[in-house]
Amino acid sequence: MPDLVHRTEEALIGALIYDPSLVNDVPYLLPRHFHRLDHQAVFAAFLDVHANEPAIWGAALADRIIEHANVPGIDATRLATLALSGPDVSSIAVYGRMIQEASLHRELLGHADRLAEAAGPTRGLDTERDHMALLSQALRSNAVRFDIETDAALPAQAVRQDLRILREEALLADLIQHPEHLRGVAAWLDPEVFTSTDRRDIYEAIVAVDRYGEPVQELTLAWELARARSAAPPATHETSIRPDAPPAASGYVARLARTAVESGIAVEIGRDLLADHTRAEFTTGTSQRTTNTEVTMSEHTTREALQREHGLSRAPAGPHLAPPHRTLGLDGPELRQ
Repeated sequence: MPDLVHRTEEALIGALIYDPSLVNDVPYLLPRHFHRLDHQAVFAAFLDVHANEPAIWGAALADRIIEHANVPGIDATRLATLALSGPDVSSIAVYGRMIQEASLHRELLGHADRLAEAAGPTRGLDTERDHMALLSQALRSNAVRFDIETDAALPAQAVRQDLRILREEALLADLIQHPEHLRGVAAWLDPEVFTSTDRRDIYEAIVAVDRYGEPVQELTLAWELARARSAAPPATHETSIRPDAPPAASGYVARLARTAVESGIAVEIGRDLLADHTRAEFTTGTSQRTTNTEVTMSEHTTREALQREHGLSRAPAGPHLAPPHRTLGLDGPELRQ
């Protein structure tokens, strides 16, 4: 499967061929923002053709783009496929934002590489070179890799036919396929009800994308997963995740997006999962309190046994503060003198 950037660029190009007027939704986008050279050529050709012949569309538009781009592999079949298989043409503004975001992070990585090369491998001999090395590290730590493969194998836990897992997957599948139910779930469903990091991350990505006001779909969710997992320190996950590692859950998202599920089932399942989670936490807390009480009583019994063994008598407990003298007060004799 192509990487996220490749798929996003194809989605945007397909939307433009399907409806050329949508170019008005991405006025800031330039050919250099595209990662692939053939996509740069196609987008530049589209801008030229649309500027000179704004009324042209469909097959005629595709033919003009092919003629202007003159790139091997760009033919009528491929452009028609992009136009007809795009995930959502109305989301072109989101795809444009994602393409520009990826371009910015590639520029950050490029600057980091140039600074690292200028700084050289040796530290401690030149303060200017040391400073450049620190700048390179800072830029690299803030850059996100989106040009990575997203067809990672599904987590082993995800393919187990366990009832709890199936319920969690059905909830996520419903929210991905019917995001209109999200507002009725996100307000009260705790991410901690999910029993795996991948499903927890997918749920949080769904909530985040919706909060941004962007469409909840496979492509935007995979993008958010890549961004969140690149930005998060390894300690926040059960396993260490390298900044340039592919988001293992993105292939999972693709499967959930195709899973048959009843619309609205997320609310019912979410309530059951939250009830189970709350019950488990309460049981764990009660067990812990009982254990602490038993330990305290055991220590108390042991201490009394040692006192009896060594002939130590326990002094009767008295008040921490002595009672006030009976003559003190507003009616005390010292005030009547």
